[in-house]
This record gives sequence, structure tokens and C-alpha cells, in this order.
Amino acid sequence: MITYFIRTTVAITMMSAVSAIGSAAYADNFVKVEPDDNDSIVTLLDFHVVGHKIKQTKMLPFDVDEKHLPINMAKVDRKMLENRDINDISSATRFLPSVKNRTTYGGFQEFYIRGFSSQLVATDGIADQRSFITSMPMHDLSNVERIELLRGPASALYGQSIVGGVINISRMQPTHETHFRTKLSVDSWHSYSAFAGMSGKLIGPFNYYASVNVGNSDGWRDNFERRFTAYATISGWFTDKDYLQLIYDFSNDKYGTDTGLPPLMSHDILNASDGSLYLPAFSSLPDLPRKARYNNNSDYLRNRTQDVELRYEHIFNEAFKLRDIAMFRFDNIDYLSTEELSYVTSEEPVYPYYYENKGKKIYINLEELTNSYPLAFNHKAYSYHNQLELSGKFNIGKVKNNYVAGWSVNYLHRPSFGGSKFFGPGKSYTFPTYDPYSGGSYWAQSGRVSISDRMSQGVYISDVVDVCRQFKFMLAGRYDYYKYRSTTVQLKDGDRNYEKPASDAYKSIVNNALSYRVGAVYEPTEALSLFASMGSFFKPNNTVYTDNYIYLDKNGQRYHPEDGGEVFAPEKGWQFEIGIKYDWKGLTLNGSYFYIHKDNVVTSLGNVEEDGVTKQVRGQVGRMHSQGFDIDLSYAIGDFLLGAGYAYTDPRVGKIAKNSYVEVNADRGNRYTYIPKNQFFVTGDYETSSGALKRFGASVSLTYQDRVYTNLTNNISLDPYLLCDLSLRYKLKNGVGFMATVNNLFNRHYNVSNLGTQMIPGQDINYKLSVTYSF
Repeated sequence: MITYFIRTTVAITMMSAVSAIGSAAYADNFVKVEPDDNDSIVTLLDFHVVGHKIKQTKMLPFDVDEKHLPINMAKVDRKMLENRDINDISSATRFLPSVKNRTTYGGFQEFYIRGFSSQLVATDGIADQRSFITSMPMHDLSNVERIELLRGPASALYGQSIVGGVINISRMQPTHETHFRTKLSVDSWHSYSAFAGMSGKLIGPFNYYASVNVGNSDGWRDNFERRFTAYATISGWFTDKDYLQLIYDFSNDKYGTDTGLPPLMSHDILNASDGSLYLPAFSSLPDLPRKARYNNNSDYLRNRTQDVELRYEHIFNEAFKLRDIAMFRFDNIDYLSTEELSYVTSEEPVYPYYYENKGKKIYINLEELTNSYPLAFNHKAYSYHNQLELSGKFNIGKVKNNYVAGWSVNYLHRPSFGGSKFFGPGKSYTFPTYDPYSGGSYWAQSGRVSISDRMSQGVYISDVVDVCRQFKFMLAGRYDYYKYRSTTVQLKDGDRNYEKPASDAYKSIVNNALSYRVGAVYEPTEALSLFASMGSFFKPNNTVYTDNYIYLDKNGQRYHPEDGGEVFAPEKGWQFEIGIKYDWKGLTLNGSYFYIHKDNVVTSLGNVEEDGVTKQVRGQVGRMHSQGFDIDLSYAIGDFLLGAGYAYTDPRVGKIAKNSYVEVNADRGNRYTYIPKNQFFVTGDYETSSGALKRFGASVSLTYQDRVYTNLTNNISLDPYLLCDLSLRYKLKNGVGFMATVNNLFNRHYNVSNLGTQMIPGQDINYKLSVTYSF
């Protein structure tokens, strides 16, 4: 079935491209309107995104002014990135309220939006299916025009697994005029980078943009980075009615991984001499060297990606506009790293401290550590996306309609090599806690490959109805079909040339669901817009059957799923949002309140003895809800641009369904992990437009993150922190520019992430100097 499916979708893509070549014969009078800096109409594929003064992007056009749409959006544009010398996704998303970025293992990125984890990251509006599965590395932002955040119910129409929002990365576009820019930078920790980009007219109606970026750094705490990115695109209206674009994006990155600092105390640590308390549970050893790296020198994370995107558009008339988008993507993640650190222990009283565990004294040596658990894997992902869409405008009497209807398909094939055996002296060794060193090299041999295939198709329609000047509403619906299958193949002596599994070797599930969205907008004045919207969502559960589990359905009743079939139904829920938009004399404000409810959350309910066998109880009995509000504003006056954003997010563990195994879940009412209750940023940009300091600029940023819990019991957390960054720049008349940036200006010490109870420190104060040339 999947083979037939791939052939069908590829054939549709090829036919669309062929029709582009032949459509010139049907062209009639048509005047293209080129977008300018004031164009505020954009659309994000299956959902529609509008932002203040956003240039037209690779998103689908939906010809409705942003204030007429019941959506909530924020963005970080290219100018904001350049003014702060930001070139990584983690730093950029600090300026998107409601988004929490978490970087783990030295390079893996995961995004939480409005309290929900593993949220979608799209590129040019095309879903990256990997973000539903796990965290993933992401290359630099050298070819990124802006980063957009679509929050609330509108995001749910992107398809399965979308709850709180969608992050879209919009890449650089060709220009008709010739532009060139190059940049050289040096940074703290022996870092450097070089960039060059150029755009202009290529041939006939086609324009181009191409760029390359290379970077090298020893890294904070010696967790090095090696980056390379190359990007090229051509596009053009080759007739008055036909548009074609081709994009190629390649990256090859290597990271030094980061296992963090030695673990927090698992128990109260007592003095062996008198039994007095030395360190309480969940506390850290004092005076640990924040800059020290506790990894082995053999540890690494490599990531190589490439994608090809083909986009075709044909305009029949105002009522019918056809668009087809296809993307092929390959991603290779290769990982070998120290993960778990543990203190040396003994049941004999040979160390000065001890803790009690199940009535026994365990003596602990806090002066020595063992890297007790390395991990190795290699994920390869092959994905294909195709979207065919029809949009346009029509009237029913005096009522205007703006519709979008389409069909999208995604396929992801992912062999993952793991189950590794480790060899070499560095696989496990003991070293001093306060003076760590690498204990020699080691390597891994894969023992198995886990193969998974994910295929989803969606049919959707959306209509914005313009009833009168003050009132508009949106109706939208989407049907999704989702199929997942997986199997595992054992490897012989690490040989990765395995035989293709037979079809009956796979375990599979099939889900389908109908999602809806309704929204309305009321505009009492030209400057003010009030909106409300509501939508549903669903997220497939890929759990496959295991013999030693007891399964409970959403009503708390035991059931017996079939081996090889669906185990748990999809998670489902709904979300509601009301908001306000205001735009008047340089002041732009966007704010909203939201509530999200999710059912069918799979929860572990402990272990029971049955027929002499210990079985784990898992039930689809959990619930979750999240509520809060977010505000974004900007104000331009003279040479100043001020910006601010704030988000309050409160996600909580809900009540579980009544069942025979657990009456009350101990975590009920606790906050979900890695979600700060409060986040805010304040930015100021100054650009001198006249006088002796003309072309001088300055940018300052304040970003705050509240405390986040790292476990559902809410007894381990990352403390809140406030960071200040400052950038100064000056550009000469000949196009040469100079820039100096200081990050973490006041050298705040904070932990940015964790690996279990091993805390990962954030960067100390650091500096960056750049020279640019552009024309």
C-alpha cells in the first residue's frame, strides 16, 4: 500500500510540474502585484498566518487582511536577528512568548508551546514530521528570513499531533535586484564564522538567491561545534499566470555533546562520623567547576541534512488558484556520548559519607565519578511531502468568501540503529569529581535496527466569510488518515546491511479523525480588532502490544488489544482562545487568553502480580489542561523601535479516570515539566537616520524565564534567570559595517537544561565581533 501511495503522490507532483510548462498557452491578461514591506497577508499551508508588515513568503496566499482573521501570531524577523548577531534557533525563540526551547545532549532541540511538548516545526510551511517523534538538531539561521509562531486553534488545522502551536521557519527568497552580503565573525571560546550570500536576476524571468555559512567553535565548556550550511533557490513567474520555485538546502554539523554536571544527591547525604546531615536530597555538590566538561573526548553528535523543495502555482482567475508543493528531505543523526554519571559507592564503611536506602547504609565517595552509561544510535529519516491546494474568492449575494481547499500527504521512513555494544577503555572509567578528564577512546557496534514508517493524508477546507465591515467569521474542517507500522531486526556483528523485513513482521496501527475550527472577528474601529476561536485536535499513539502489560481504556476498564493492532486510541481534545489586536500610529498590540484540554493521556499506574508474573499497568485514563495568556507589542517612534512580549502558561496534570488499580494519581494538579509559568522579553533598537552618527545602531535585549520543573513530582527544578544582551554597530558609506555584541552582560550563572539530575549550565558572559560588507 505504501509503495502504491508513494508512486501516486510522486506522479501528482510530476504532473503538476509538467502542467506548469504547458500552461503558458492558456495565459490571458493578468497583472502581478509584487509584495512590498507593508504586505501583511500570508498563509501557513493548511492554516493561515498574518503578521504586521510581513513580506510575502513561501506560505500559501490567503487574500484577507490580518485583522480580519481570528488568529494569534508572533515573529522574529531577519533584521532582529542581524541586529543581535543571532544565528541559532535557541537564542531566537527567546523572543517568541509561549515558546520554551530545550537543548539537550549538546545539540538536540525540542519546543514546548503553551504547555505542550514536541510541537511541530515547519520549513516554508511544510511540516517536519521528525519533530513529532523526538528532539532533533537544527542547522544555523544563515538562510532564514524570519521565524513565525502560530498559536492557538488555528494551528490544529495543520493536521495530527498539533496542539499549542506551530513554529515556521521561512527561508530567504530571490530578488530581482542584485544584492551581496558577506560577514566574518570572531567570538569567545575560539569561535569564528564566515558567511556569504548573493541574490539577483538569473535568466529570463527567473531570479536566484544563494548562500553559504561555515562556523567553528571550541564551545562553552569545550562542547565544540562545527557547522556548514549551503542554500540555493531560483524562482520566477515564467508566464503571467504561472510561478515556479526550486530550493536546495544542505547542512553538515558536528557537536561535542554535553552530559552536564555531576548529579544531584539522590538521598539525604549524612556524615559517617556522627550521622549529621551533610547535603539534603536533590542538592548539588558545592563549588562544582561550571566550565568543566564531564564527557569523553570520543563523544560526538553528527547531523547531516538535505532537502529539495519544488513549488508551482497557476492562476486561472480570481476564484481559482492552484498550488502544488513537494519536498524531499533526508536527515542523518549519528550519536555517541557519555550520558549517566554516578558517584562511587560501597556497602563497606570506606567513605566519609553515606545515605540510607531501604534500611541499608550505602557509603558514597563524592570525590570520584564513573561514566556508567554511554549511549549510541544512528537515526536516518527519509521523508516526502506533497500538498495540492485550490484557493480563491467568490461572492454569495453581498457576502464575500475567501476559501482554501486542499489535500496533503506525508510519508516518513526511519531506520534507527541502536542496541549497541561498547568497546575500548573509555566506555567506563573513574575520574575526579572536581578535575574531570577523558579516560581514553571508545566506540560502539550496533546490535539492532528499529524500522518505522509513518504515513498521513489530510483533506481540508477553510473559508473566511466577510459579512460586513465590522464582522467576519471563519469555518474550517480537516479529515486526517494516519498509519504507523514498526518492526525490529537484529544485526549480525554490527553489519548494517540487513534484509528487508517481510510485511507480516511489522506491527501497525491506523487512526483517523475529523478536526474543526470556528472563529469570528469583530472590528469596532479601523484600529481595533477583537477575535475568538475554538478548535479540536488529535494525536495518534504509536504504542504497540507487549505481553507483560495490562491495558486500560479511557474509561478505566481493562481490555485486551490484538498483537500487531492498535493499543491506545489517539489523544483528543479542544482549545479555545479570545484575543485583541490593535494597530495605531506606530503602536501594535496583540494579546489573547487561551484554554486547552486534552483527554486520553496514557499514564503508568504501577506494577501488579498476575499469575506469578509482574505486569505493568498502563491506562489511557489521564487528562491534561493548560491555560494562560500572552501579549506582544511594539512601538516605533522616530529612530527608536521598542518591543516586548509576555506569556503566562499554567499546564496541569488532570484527574485520572476511575479504575481498579489507582484511585488518585499522585501527580494530579502538578505542573508539567519544562514549562515556565512566566516568560517575558523587552527589546530596544536604535538606528540613527541623520547627523554625525548616521548609520550608527544599538540594540539591547532583556529576556526572563521563570522556574521550570524537570519532573512531574515537582521536586527538581531549574531556577529562574534574567539575561541582558547588548549590541553596537556602525556602517560606513562604502557598505562596510562593524558590530560588537555582548551576551549575558551581567554574567548571570544559571542552568539552561538537564539530563536527568545532571544540570547543564548556561553560557557565561561572551563576546562577538563582526565585520560585514554588503551592496
